[in-house]
Parts: sequence; C-alpha cells; structure tokens
Amino acid sequence: MSNPASDVVKKFLDALAQGSFTDEYIDRHIEYISLNRSNPELAEILPWAGTHNGPVEFKKFFGEMLQAWDFLEFQIDTIFGEAEKVAVIGHFTYQSKVVKKITRSPFAIFIKVQDGKIRHFQFFEDTYDTAASFRRTGQWSIENAVGVRTVGV
Repeated sequence: MSNPASDVVKKFLDALAQGSFTDEYIDRHIEYISLNRSNPELAEILPWAGTHNGPVEFKKFFGEMLQAWDFLEFQIDTIFGEAEKVAVIGHFTYQSKVVKKITRSPFAIFIKVQDGKIRHFQFFEDTYDTAASFRRTGQWSIENAVGVRTVGV
C-alpha cells in the first residue's frame, strides 16, 4: 500500500540520485537538521551540521557535501511511513576530495511531509567515521569506564 508522504520522499531522493535538486518537493518553511540541533565543535569539522531553515539553506547543505566528498555509493535500503512521517534507512560510501579517505556509513533520515512537500528533514549517520574522512593526523586522550588510552594517529 502506497503512502503519499513516502511517495514524495522517494521522488525527491530519486531526483537527487540523478544529480538533480528540485524545489518541487520542498516546503518554503523546511527545517533541516544534520546530525543534531547544534554542536559548534562538530560544525568546525562538518560545516553543515546543526539546524538550518528554508530552501536556500537546505540546498546549501547539498552543495557543501558535494564540495567535500565524491559520492561513491548512496543506497536506500527501505522507505516506510505513516501519515506525514517517513523514515529512510540505507548506507553510503563517500571519499573526501582533499584527504582522499573513504567513509562507509549507515544512515537514517526522518522526514515530515506536509501538503505534498518536505517540511522537516533530519539526517543521521556514523558521524565519527564521516568526520574522520577529513582527518590528516591527531590523537585523542580518552578516559571512560574501560580506562585511559590514546587513540588516533
């Protein structure tokens, strides 16, 4: 059984997969959240992280990602929805354009569709791995229940 909101999301993502960003499916009041609502430290690494509002900011996100990575694979495994809420689950493989590191990550997208347009779009991924695709060097001193250790190169 088809869900109208899921159909809108599928059409939007299919257009993106073909390299086309279309405003046809985007509400003028769209709220886009990449990873979390606000994390200034993460935004230093992934400038698009955080909350952005409106179609201009939503398009900017996709432009910044295309500047940062070559998309080697973006695979949607499933889309399902109930009423205006839609979930997309999949995985991707990107290669950072400058450092040339490859990142592979599962992803999830939570979307709300209102009146046939995407009103809310929240993207989740393995943030540690995607951020590491830009890392050249550096170490972290980690302390947790397991103990203290240094990680990284």
